[in-house]
Amino acid sequence: MCGILGQVDPRNQLPSEEQFLSLLKLLDHRGPDGFGAKKHNNCIFGHSRLSILDLSDAGSQPMESKCGRYLITFNGEIYNHQEIRDDLSKSFKLQRDHWVGSSDTETLLSSISLLGLESTMKIVRGMFAFGLWDKFEKSISLVRDPIGEKPLYYNIQDGSLIFSSELKPIKKILGSSLNISKDVLTLYFKYNYIPTPYSIYENTFKLNPGSILRISLDALNDSKRMNMNFEYVNKNFELCEYWSLEKCANDANKNKFSTYDESLFEVNKALNLSVQRQQISDVPLGCFLSGGIDSSLIASIMSDQCEYKINTFTIGFHEKEFDESIYAKRIADFIDSNHHQRVISINDAIDIIPQIPKIYDEPFADSSQIPTYLVSKIARENVTVCLSGDGGDEFFGGYNRHFKVVPLSKLIHRIPRSLRPILSSFIRSLSQSNLKIITYLFNKIFQSSSNMNDKLFRLSRRIAESKTNKDLYRSFLVEWDDNENLLSGLNEPAHFLNQQWMNFENFEETMMYVDAKTYLPDDILVKVDRASMANSLETRAPFLDIDLINTSFKVPLEHKISSSSGKKVLKDLLHKKIPRDLFDRQKQGFGVPVADWLRGPLKDDFEAMISKSSIQQYDFIDYDLINKKWNQHLNKSHNWAPSLWSIYMLQLWSENNL
Repeated sequence: MCGILGQVDPRNQLPSEEQFLSLLKLLDHRGPDGFGAKKHNNCIFGHSRLSILDLSDAGSQPMESKCGRYLITFNGEIYNHQEIRDDLSKSFKLQRDHWVGSSDTETLLSSISLLGLESTMKIVRGMFAFGLWDKFEKSISLVRDPIGEKPLYYNIQDGSLIFSSELKPIKKILGSSLNISKDVLTLYFKYNYIPTPYSIYENTFKLNPGSILRISLDALNDSKRMNMNFEYVNKNFELCEYWSLEKCANDANKNKFSTYDESLFEVNKALNLSVQRQQISDVPLGCFLSGGIDSSLIASIMSDQCEYKINTFTIGFHEKEFDESIYAKRIADFIDSNHHQRVISINDAIDIIPQIPKIYDEPFADSSQIPTYLVSKIARENVTVCLSGDGGDEFFGGYNRHFKVVPLSKLIHRIPRSLRPILSSFIRSLSQSNLKIITYLFNKIFQSSSNMNDKLFRLSRRIAESKTNKDLYRSFLVEWDDNENLLSGLNEPAHFLNQQWMNFENFEETMMYVDAKTYLPDDILVKVDRASMANSLETRAPFLDIDLINTSFKVPLEHKISSSSGKKVLKDLLHKKIPRDLFDRQKQGFGVPVADWLRGPLKDDFEAMISKSSIQQYDFIDYDLINKKWNQHLNKSHNWAPSLWSIYMLQLWSENNL
C-alpha cells in the first residue's frame, strides 16, 4: 500500500523532483519505506512506498513500462497478478528476462502495454488507484478499483491537473487558491460524510469507483478558463466505467441460484478463493476479529488455509454496551489464533480526536473512526497487512434497515394517512417518564435493544414523513433532515442518493445495492483506509472481490434474509466451522460511547466548539437549532450524538484547515 501524487500542466509549470519529494512527505504514513519522483515533459509523478510485494528496488515507483510508453504511480494490490503474468508470458512468448522483478505494478504495466488499459482493467482483481501517463498520446489516465477501496482525489484548476491519495498535497500545492465548497456541506450534514464525486474543496473531486478518467494535454489546456465542476468533467473529458455494480447486479439477477445448497456452495467457493488470493504478501499478515459474523468467517477461513497460527486483533471497552472483545476472544480460542487484545480507556480514545482532521483531510463524522484507528495501531505493532470483514453487510443483508424497512413500511401503511400526523405528534409529546414506561413495554414484548426513547422519536418522524419504502430507507441514512432547516442559502449538489436508483424485484435488494454504491465506499472504506494508513497498515477486504460480489447478487433474497435477521448464508457457512452459540447474537456494530463522552469528558471542549461566535462564522448554519439539540442531549431526553458529532468534526476540521 502506498501514497501517490502527480501533476500534469500543459504550460510545464511543474515543481522539481526535489520539491515533489518534499510534498510526498505529507503521505509518508501511507508509505514510509521509500520515496520516488519522475518527471517527463508536462508530467511529474511521485510515490511513497509501503513495501508488500517485491521488497527489492525492482518494485520501486514511479515505474516506466519496458516499452517506454507509460509511466505509472500505483497504490494498491493486484491479487491475481501472478496469473496475469503467466498468461502474458504464454500468450506473447515473453522470455524470463522480460521481467525485472516480481511486483504487481510491473505486471500491470506490461499488461497495459500488451493488451491496453481497458482490457487490462477487465481482468485484474484487486484494490487500487493509479495515475498513468501516456508519453505517446500525451494524456493521463486516472483509474480507481471497482468498489472504491483505495482513494483518488483530483483537482483541475487553471488548466492544471493534480491528483493524490489524500488532500494534503493538493492543499499544500494550491494553498489559498483552494476554496471550500459550501454547497457540499449539505451532503455532509445529511450523511455524515462527503459522497463521491465531491470533496470539501471546489474544483476537487473523488474519482468514481470502477472508473477511468482520461484527459489529453490539449483538453486540459482548453479547460483553463472554464469554471470547473463535475458536470464539466463528465461532459468534456473521457470519463468511463470499466466495471459497473449495476451491470454486475443486472447480469447476476438473471441467473439466481435455484437451491439453498447451491447458494452455500457457490458463496463458500468464491469466498475461499478471495481469502486465498488476498493472502499474497512478502510481509506478515493478520486479521481483524470483532467477534461478529463477517470477521469471524474471514478469520476462520484464513486459519484453515494457513499452516501456521494466524494473528488476530481486537479492542475492547470498559463500557459493556460497546465491548465485543469477549466474543472475539472465544472465537480466537476456538480457531486457535495468536490473538492480540487490548481494552481501551476513555483517555486512549479521546487522545485520538485531535488527530482526526489530519487523518481524514475533510469533515468525516462516523465515530467508529476512533476504534478503527486504535485496532489498526495495535495490529501494526505485529503485522503489515490485515484482512477485514468489510462488505459482508452490504452484499448479504447485514444492516438492520435491510430487514426492518419493508415490515415497518407495511405497518405504517396500515395506519390511515389522516391519522399518521396525530399518532406522530402523540409520540413526540410524551414526557420522558411515559417514554420510559413505553420503552419497558417494548423491551418486554419485542425484546428490543437499548436507546428505545430515541428510536421511538425517530419512529414518530417516520410515521409522519414516510410515504414510500424509499422515503423510509432514506430516514435510516439521513442524520440532519431537510425539514430541520439546519442550513440556509445553500444548494444541494446532484448525487446518487437524490436520483433514481436501479429497482430490484425486492426492495431489500435495492437497499443493499444502494448501500454498496454509497455508504460502503464513502463511509466504511474511507474510515478503514485513512485509519489503517495513518498507522502504515494495509487492509484487505475479501468480501469486496468482484467475483464474490457477482456471486452474492445471484443469491436469492430468502437465502440472505429470514426471520427478521440477515446474512443467513454467511451464518450457516460459519456454523460449519464454529459453534453457533459463539457468534449468533444481535448485531452490535463497531462503535464508541460518544453520547456519554459528549455529556462527560468532551463536554467543555464541545461547548466551546458550538459557542454562538464559533457557529456564526458560518452564516448558513442555524445556531439555535444546534443549541436546542445540545440541551436535549444534555438532559437525556434525546440521543443526538451522531448529529452533534458531525458539528464537532466540522469545527475540529475547520480549526485545523482554515
